Amino acid sequence: MQKINARRVGMTDFYSGAPLYVNNCGLFRALERESRMLRPRGRLDCQLLFDLRGTIRVSGETLSEGEAYLYLPEERQEYVYLPGEETLYYWIHFSGSEVPALLARYSLSPGKLSLSGNSREIEELLRMIIRAFGESWRCADDYAAGLLRSLFSLLAGQKNSGSPFFRAQHLLSDVSETLSVREIAALCGLSEGHFIRQFAAYTGKTPGSYRLACRIDAACELLEGTDLPVSEIAHRLRFEDPLYFSRLFSKKRGVSPREYRRVHRL
Repeated sequence: MQKINARRVGMTDFYSGAPLYVNNCGLFRALERESRMLRPRGRLDCQLLFDLRGTIRVSGETLSEGEAYLYLPEERQEYVYLPGEETLYYWIHFSGSEVPALLARYSLSPGKLSLSGNSREIEELLRMIIRAFGESWRCADDYAAGLLRSLFSLLAGQKNSGSPFFRAQHLLSDVSETLSVREIAALCGLSEGHFIRQFAAYTGKTPGSYRLACRIDAACELLEGTDLPVSEIAHRLRFEDPLYFSRLFSKKRGVSPREYRRVHRL
C-alpha cells in the first residue's frame, strides 16, 4: 500500500485568507484494508475526494470509478475507502476567500460529481500538486492554487444541474417565484438553518441576499430597456412598497432608480 500526504504537518484543517489555497492533498494506492473517516462537525476547509479506481462509500452514497465528492466547510463527513490491489484514491483540502465564487462559477455543488471523462487529466493535476509540495518550492502555494483552478474547470465539464443548490439558485433568481427560503430548503431536503449555511458557503451569499441581488439586477434591466414607471417595476419584482424598493436600489447601486435610468437608458 502507498499513502502520500503532500504537506507533512499535523494541522491542515484551517481557513486561509488567500484567494485560493491548497491546505493539503494526497493519495491512497493499493489499499490493504478499509480506511474510515468520521468528522461529525466536518472541517474548516472544503474537501474533494476522487475515486479513480475502486469504491468509496460517502455519506450514504457510493462513488465508483470516475467520480468525486465535494464537502463544504462544517459539513458532517463520513466516508470509507474500500480496499483492493488496484485501488487509487486522491483527496484534496482547500480554502480561501474566492472559493464560494469559484464553486458557483464552475457549478460545483456539494455532493457527488462526475469527472466527465477527464480522469487522466485530473490525476495528472493532482500529481503535480503533490509534487509541488514535495519539492518545497518557494511559490508552491501559488502554483498549487493555479492547478486547482484548472481542476475546477475540468470538473465543470459535467454540469451538476441535479444538485439541490443549482435548483435553489434557479428558484431564488426567478422574480415570479413566491416560495420562501424555508420552503426552498424543504424542497432541497434540508433544514432551513443548514440550507442557509451551506448555500452561503456555496455561493458566497445567503439565500435572502442572493434573491435580492437577482431582483436588483432584474430592476436594472427593466430600467434600461423599458418605459415602465418605477412603481410598476417595484410591483413586478414583488416589492410591496415602491419607496422601500427605491431605497434598496439606491443602497445597492449608489443612485436612485430614476437616475440609473437616465444614465444607462438604451
